Amino acid sequence: LKRIAFYSSQNDTKNEAKYLKSIKVKYPNDPEIQQLLNNLYAEINTDRVGIYYNLTSINRDGVGPWNLGSINYIRQRHWGSLIGRISYANRYSYDQKITSGLQYEVESYINMNKNSYSYVDVAYSPDMVFPKLRLAYSYYYNFKNGWEADLGLRYIKTYNNNFNTFNIGVGKYIGSAWLNFRTYIQKDNPAFLFNTRYYFKSKYDYVSLFGGYGTSPDDRSTMGQYEQREELESYRIGAGYSVTFLKNYIGGFLVSYNKQEYVPDEIQNELEIG
Repeated sequence: LKRIAFYSSQNDTKNEAKYLKSIKVKYPNDPEIQQLLNNLYAEINTDRVGIYYNLTSINRDGVGPWNLGSINYIRQRHWGSLIGRISYANRYSYDQKITSGLQYEVESYINMNKNSYSYVDVAYSPDMVFPKLRLAYSYYYNFKNGWEADLGLRYIKTYNNNFNTFNIGVGKYIGSAWLNFRTYIQKDNPAFLFNTRYYFKSKYDYVSLFGGYGTSPDDRSTMGQYEQREELESYRIGAGYSVTFLKNYIGGFLVSYNKQEYVPDEIQNELEIG
Protein backbone atom coordinates (compact mmCIF):
# COMPACT_ATOMS: atom_id res chain seq x y z
CA LEU A 1 0.00 0.00 0.00
CA LYS A 2 2.89 2.36 0.69
CA ARG A 3 4.37 1.53 -2.72
CA ILE A 4 0.99 2.24 -4.36
CA ALA A 5 0.68 5.55 -2.51
CA PHE A 6 4.10 6.53 -3.80
CA TYR A 7 3.20 5.74 -7.43
CA SER A 8 -0.08 7.65 -6.99
CA SER A 9 1.80 10.72 -5.71
CA GLN A 10 4.01 10.54 -8.84
CA ASN A 11 0.98 10.17 -11.18
CA ASP A 12 2.49 6.83 -12.31
CA THR A 13 -0.85 5.16 -13.06
CA LYS A 14 0.77 2.25 -14.92
CA ASN A 15 2.68 0.98 -11.88
CA GLU A 16 -0.12 1.98 -9.51
CA ALA A 17 -2.53 -0.26 -11.43
CA LYS A 18 0.06 -3.05 -11.67
CA TYR A 19 0.59 -3.32 -7.91
CA LEU A 20 -3.08 -2.86 -7.07
CA LYS A 21 -3.92 -5.83 -9.30
CA SER A 22 -1.17 -7.95 -7.75
CA ILE A 23 -2.33 -7.44 -4.16
CA LYS A 24 -5.98 -7.75 -5.22
CA VAL A 25 -5.16 -11.37 -6.15
CA LYS A 26 -3.70 -12.00 -2.68
CA TYR A 27 -6.47 -10.15 -0.80
CA PRO A 28 -9.58 -10.42 -3.02
CA ASN A 29 -12.03 -9.36 -0.30
CA ASP A 30 -10.16 -6.37 1.07
CA PRO A 31 -12.53 -3.35 0.68
CA GLU A 32 -9.73 -0.77 0.83
CA ILE A 33 -7.88 -2.36 -2.10
CA GLN A 34 -11.08 -2.65 -4.14
CA GLN A 35 -11.91 1.00 -3.49
CA LEU A 36 -8.41 2.09 -4.54
CA LEU A 37 -8.89 0.18 -7.79
CA ASN A 38 -12.32 1.74 -8.34
CA ASN A 39 -10.97 5.23 -7.73
CA LEU A 40 -8.00 4.68 -10.02
CA TYR A 41 -10.08 3.49 -12.95
CA ALA A 42 -12.66 6.22 -12.34
CA GLU A 43 -9.90 8.77 -12.71
CA ILE A 44 -8.24 7.41 -15.85
CA ASN A 45 -10.81 5.47 -17.86
CA THR A 46 -14.52 6.05 -17.33
CA ASP A 47 -17.54 6.68 -19.54
CA ARG A 48 -20.75 7.81 -17.87
CA VAL A 49 -24.20 8.80 -19.04
CA GLY A 50 -26.66 10.58 -16.80
CA ILE A 51 -29.95 12.42 -16.45
CA TYR A 52 -30.90 15.28 -14.15
CA TYR A 53 -34.23 16.92 -13.32
CA ASN A 54 -34.88 20.05 -11.24
CA LEU A 55 -38.27 21.41 -10.16
CA THR A 56 -38.60 24.97 -8.81
CA SER A 57 -41.78 25.89 -6.93
CA ILE A 58 -42.49 29.59 -6.22
CA ASN A 59 -44.94 30.93 -3.63
CA ARG A 60 -46.09 33.92 -5.74
CA ASP A 61 -49.53 33.78 -7.38
CA GLY A 62 -49.39 32.81 -11.03
CA VAL A 63 -45.63 32.18 -11.09
CA GLY A 64 -44.19 28.72 -11.72
CA PRO A 65 -43.51 25.95 -11.61
CA TRP A 66 -40.19 25.92 -13.50
CA ASN A 67 -38.76 22.70 -14.89
CA LEU A 68 -35.16 21.97 -15.90
CA GLY A 69 -33.96 18.64 -17.25
CA SER A 70 -30.72 17.50 -18.86
CA ILE A 71 -28.95 14.49 -20.30
CA ASN A 72 -25.17 14.25 -20.33
CA TYR A 73 -22.29 12.08 -21.44
CA ILE A 74 -18.94 12.17 -19.63
CA ARG A 75 -15.73 10.74 -21.09
CA GLN A 76 -12.96 10.68 -18.50
CA ARG A 77 -9.37 9.77 -19.31
CA HIS A 78 -5.91 10.33 -17.83
CA TRP A 79 -5.71 13.83 -19.37
CA GLY A 80 -9.03 14.99 -17.90
CA SER A 81 -12.67 14.78 -18.94
CA LEU A 82 -15.00 15.91 -21.72
CA ILE A 83 -18.69 16.43 -21.01
CA GLY A 84 -21.52 16.95 -23.48
CA ARG A 85 -24.91 18.11 -22.18
CA ILE A 86 -28.32 18.95 -23.66
CA SER A 87 -30.74 20.76 -21.34
CA TYR A 88 -34.43 21.55 -21.65
CA ALA A 89 -36.29 24.14 -19.55
CA ASN A 90 -39.79 25.52 -19.37
CA ARG A 91 -41.62 28.02 -17.19
CA TYR A 92 -45.31 28.21 -16.38
CA SER A 93 -47.55 31.09 -15.35
CA TYR A 94 -51.20 30.57 -14.38
CA ASP A 95 -50.98 26.97 -15.66
CA GLN A 96 -49.84 28.15 -19.09
CA LYS A 97 -46.39 27.50 -20.53
CA ILE A 98 -44.87 30.94 -21.22
CA THR A 99 -41.42 29.93 -22.45
CA SER A 100 -39.36 26.82 -23.15
CA GLY A 101 -36.28 25.75 -25.08
CA LEU A 102 -33.02 23.83 -25.37
CA GLN A 103 -29.40 24.54 -24.45
CA TYR A 104 -26.36 22.77 -25.93
CA GLU A 105 -23.23 22.61 -23.80
CA VAL A 106 -19.66 21.26 -23.80
CA GLU A 107 -17.51 21.21 -20.66
CA SER A 108 -13.98 19.98 -20.02
CA TYR A 109 -11.64 19.50 -17.07
CA ILE A 110 -8.05 19.42 -18.32
CA ASN A 111 -5.11 18.25 -16.18
CA MET A 112 -2.29 20.77 -16.55
CA ASN A 113 0.30 19.09 -14.30
CA LYS A 114 0.48 17.28 -10.98
CA ASN A 115 -0.85 20.26 -9.00
CA SER A 116 -3.17 22.12 -11.36
CA TYR A 117 -6.03 21.74 -13.82
CA SER A 118 -8.33 23.93 -15.90
CA TYR A 119 -12.10 24.08 -16.39
CA VAL A 120 -13.65 25.23 -19.68
CA ASP A 121 -17.35 25.54 -20.55
CA VAL A 122 -19.21 26.68 -23.68
CA ALA A 123 -23.02 26.73 -23.81
CA TYR A 124 -25.35 28.00 -26.54
CA SER A 125 -29.12 28.30 -26.78
CA PRO A 126 -31.39 29.66 -29.54
CA ASP A 127 -34.23 30.04 -27.00
CA MET A 128 -34.83 32.87 -24.53
CA VAL A 129 -35.41 30.53 -21.59
CA PHE A 130 -31.57 30.23 -21.49
CA PRO A 131 -28.82 32.80 -22.09
CA LYS A 132 -27.83 32.97 -25.74
CA LEU A 133 -24.16 32.23 -24.93
CA ARG A 134 -22.22 31.25 -21.82
CA LEU A 135 -18.43 31.00 -21.67
CA ALA A 136 -16.47 29.99 -18.58
CA TYR A 137 -12.86 29.34 -17.62
CA SER A 138 -11.23 28.57 -14.25
CA TYR A 139 -7.70 27.65 -13.25
CA TYR A 140 -7.27 25.46 -10.15
CA TYR A 141 -4.09 24.95 -8.16
CA ASN A 142 -3.55 22.43 -5.36
CA PHE A 143 -1.25 23.51 -2.56
CA LYS A 144 0.15 21.44 0.29
CA ASN A 145 -1.92 20.26 3.26
CA GLY A 146 -5.16 19.93 1.30
CA TRP A 147 -5.54 23.57 0.18
CA GLU A 148 -6.86 24.51 -3.27
CA ALA A 149 -7.45 27.89 -4.93
CA ASP A 150 -9.11 28.89 -8.20
CA LEU A 151 -9.38 31.95 -10.40
CA GLY A 152 -11.89 32.27 -13.20
CA LEU A 153 -13.87 34.33 -15.67
CA ARG A 154 -17.48 34.00 -16.78
CA TYR A 155 -19.18 35.61 -19.77
CA ILE A 156 -22.93 35.58 -20.39
CA LYS A 157 -24.62 37.01 -23.46
CA THR A 158 -28.38 37.41 -23.21
CA TYR A 159 -30.62 38.73 -25.95
CA ASN A 160 -30.32 42.24 -24.45
CA ASN A 161 -26.99 42.53 -22.61
CA ASN A 162 -23.52 41.12 -22.01
CA PHE A 163 -22.17 40.29 -18.54
CA ASN A 164 -18.60 39.66 -17.39
CA THR A 165 -17.80 38.10 -14.02
CA PHE A 166 -14.53 37.46 -12.21
CA ASN A 167 -14.55 34.72 -9.58
CA ILE A 168 -12.07 33.59 -6.95
CA GLY A 169 -12.33 30.62 -4.63
CA VAL A 170 -10.47 28.73 -1.93
CA GLY A 171 -11.00 25.17 -0.71
CA LYS A 172 -9.63 22.89 2.00
CA TYR A 173 -9.72 19.13 2.60
CA ILE A 174 -9.92 18.18 6.28
CA GLY A 175 -9.91 14.40 6.56
CA SER A 176 -12.95 13.19 4.61
CA ALA A 177 -14.52 16.67 4.53
CA TRP A 178 -14.15 19.32 1.82
CA LEU A 179 -14.94 22.99 2.40
CA ASN A 180 -15.05 25.64 -0.33
CA PHE A 181 -15.78 29.37 -0.48
CA ARG A 182 -16.17 31.27 -3.74
CA THR A 183 -17.01 34.88 -4.54
CA TYR A 184 -18.20 36.32 -7.85
CA ILE A 185 -17.34 39.93 -8.65
CA GLN A 186 -19.91 41.17 -11.14
CA LYS A 187 -21.47 44.34 -12.47
CA ASP A 188 -24.19 45.20 -9.95
CA ASN A 189 -24.15 42.83 -7.00
CA PRO A 190 -21.49 40.36 -5.81
CA ALA A 191 -22.38 36.74 -5.11
CA PHE A 192 -20.92 34.46 -2.44
CA LEU A 193 -21.19 30.67 -2.19
CA PHE A 194 -20.11 28.31 0.58
CA ASN A 195 -20.14 24.57 -0.09
CA THR A 196 -19.08 21.59 2.01
CA ARG A 197 -19.06 17.85 1.37
CA TYR A 198 -18.34 14.87 3.57
CA TYR A 199 -17.14 11.84 1.61
CA PHE A 200 -17.68 8.19 2.46
CA LYS A 201 -16.26 5.28 0.44
CA SER A 202 -15.65 7.11 -2.87
CA LYS A 203 -15.79 10.53 -4.52
CA TYR A 204 -19.37 9.74 -5.62
CA ASP A 205 -20.59 8.96 -2.08
CA TYR A 206 -21.12 12.07 0.01
CA VAL A 207 -23.50 14.41 1.78
CA SER A 208 -23.34 18.13 1.02
CA LEU A 209 -24.47 21.40 2.56
CA PHE A 210 -24.37 24.74 0.79
CA GLY A 211 -25.49 28.31 1.19
CA GLY A 212 -24.89 31.69 -0.33
CA TYR A 213 -25.90 35.21 -1.21
CA GLY A 214 -26.66 36.64 -4.64
CA THR A 215 -27.07 35.10 -8.10
CA SER A 216 -23.98 33.76 -9.82
CA PRO A 217 -23.47 32.78 -13.48
CA ASP A 218 -22.86 29.19 -12.26
CA ASP A 219 -26.41 28.78 -10.90
CA ARG A 220 -27.88 26.45 -13.54
CA SER A 221 -31.45 26.47 -12.28
CA THR A 222 -31.70 30.29 -12.46
CA MET A 223 -29.35 30.91 -15.39
CA GLY A 224 -32.22 31.85 -17.69
CA GLN A 225 -33.04 34.76 -15.37
CA TYR A 226 -29.49 35.89 -14.69
CA GLU A 227 -30.06 39.27 -16.37
CA GLN A 228 -33.06 40.01 -14.12
CA ARG A 229 -31.59 38.61 -10.89
CA GLU A 230 -27.95 39.69 -10.98
CA GLU A 231 -28.68 43.08 -9.38
CA LEU A 232 -31.21 41.75 -6.84
CA GLU A 233 -30.72 40.17 -3.43
CA SER A 234 -31.15 36.47 -2.74
CA TYR A 235 -30.25 34.11 0.10
CA ARG A 236 -29.92 30.37 -0.56
CA ILE A 237 -29.41 27.30 1.61
CA GLY A 238 -29.58 23.63 0.70
CA ALA A 239 -28.42 20.05 1.14
CA GLY A 240 -27.70 17.08 -1.11
CA TYR A 241 -26.79 13.42 -1.08
CA SER A 242 -24.98 11.20 -3.61
CA VAL A 243 -24.50 7.43 -3.48
CA THR A 244 -23.18 4.58 -5.63
CA PHE A 245 -25.23 1.39 -5.95
CA LEU A 246 -25.41 -1.80 -8.06
CA LYS A 247 -21.69 -1.35 -8.83
CA ASN A 248 -22.05 0.95 -11.87
CA TYR A 249 -24.78 3.41 -10.85
CA ILE A 250 -24.72 6.77 -9.08
CA GLY A 251 -27.86 8.43 -7.72
CA GLY A 252 -28.55 11.54 -5.74
CA PHE A 253 -30.88 14.38 -4.83
CA LEU A 254 -30.75 17.95 -3.56
CA VAL A 255 -33.17 20.29 -1.84
CA SER A 256 -32.69 24.04 -1.54
CA TYR A 257 -34.56 27.13 -0.39
CA ASN A 258 -34.02 30.53 -1.97
CA LYS A 259 -35.32 33.84 -0.59
CA GLN A 260 -35.32 35.94 -3.76
CA GLU A 261 -36.09 39.55 -4.62
CA TYR A 262 -38.08 39.64 -7.87
CA VAL A 263 -38.24 43.46 -7.87
CA PRO A 264 -36.54 45.75 -5.32
CA ASP A 265 -37.96 45.19 -1.81
CA GLU A 266 -40.42 42.49 -2.98
CA ILE A 267 -39.61 38.89 -1.97
CA GLN A 268 -40.64 35.47 -3.25
CA ASN A 269 -39.75 32.11 -1.72
CA GLU A 270 -38.44 29.38 -4.01
CA LEU A 271 -38.16 25.68 -3.20
CA GLU A 272 -36.00 23.52 -5.49
CA ILE A 273 -35.90 19.73 -5.64
CA GLY A 274 -33.37 18.06 -7.91
